[in-house]
Amino acid sequence: MNDPRSLLAQADKLAASAEGGFSFGSLFGSGKTDKLEQAADLYTQAANSYKAQNMYVEAAKTFEKAAHAQQKLNEPDDAAMSFVEASRAYDDGNDPHSAVRAMAPALDQFTLRGNFRRVADYKKDLAVIYHKKIEDHRAAVKLYQEAGDRYKGNRSPSLASKMYQEAALLLAVEQEYREAIRMFEETITLLPENLQKFQAPGYALNAGICSLCNGDLIDSRKKLNEYQERGWLSPQHRELMLLQNLLQAVEEQNGEMFSDHLFNYNQVNTLDAWKTELLLRVKNTLSAAPPVHEETGEVDLS
Repeated sequence: MNDPRSLLAQADKLAASAEGGFSFGSLFGSGKTDKLEQAADLYTQAANSYKAQNMYVEAAKTFEKAAHAQQKLNEPDDAAMSFVEASRAYDDGNDPHSAVRAMAPALDQFTLRGNFRRVADYKKDLAVIYHKKIEDHRAAVKLYQEAGDRYKGNRSPSLASKMYQEAALLLAVEQEYREAIRMFEETITLLPENLQKFQAPGYALNAGICSLCNGDLIDSRKKLNEYQERGWLSPQHRELMLLQNLLQAVEEQNGEMFSDHLFNYNQVNTLDAWKTELLLRVKNTLSAAPPVHEETGEVDLS
């Protein structure tokens, strides 16, 4: 395997020489270009060699050097791909902020080219970085939505649906319930018809939980009716039964009833962490069941 440091040193020397003054080759207009081309190639080789040795941050910095050389050669598409490689290497090297920064010029170039499918793919990658590594949910939501919009415009509804779902989940965590509901509903509408009847109830349940969190019980009832009219929920769906039961418990401010319905549902369909977190928010707004006096067995209203 070639030593990446040696390759990098050769590339730096060529790049510096290309930036210098008079040379014999420049009389023919080729000296600077040839040196930059060689430098860009050597930078790329060095970066790949660093990556093969799991030296990801060094690889990322070297890919960026390749990109800058390619920009000087007026090769914007090649430079954009080098920036993409730099971003991925920074991500692998656990430097998420640099990964985001390195991707920016690539996004600009692919947007300029009208290559919106690539823009969507890379915005999705950045959304995951913000979501999982930087833990900036609002930035992640924005990128998930933008990626979804690009996929939708590129006639990739299934991919758009996945992006809107991710945005909806984070919006709910951030207590942006109305927008989360809208995103879950958009997720359902983009599902292929053959998948809607299988997946719509789950997304409708998520939207219904967000509606309960929002605290507008009249709107929650309207949503349940709307989802039945649109065929997303029907009486045979356990999701509909759960939402109806939970809504009744909230209307009656009965925390014990609320917990019982969740327990019974969870015996058959395990509630994931997201649902559990949101449903706990709802339960915490309910009045606790009044204590029972140990000796008389009567409800203590004091």
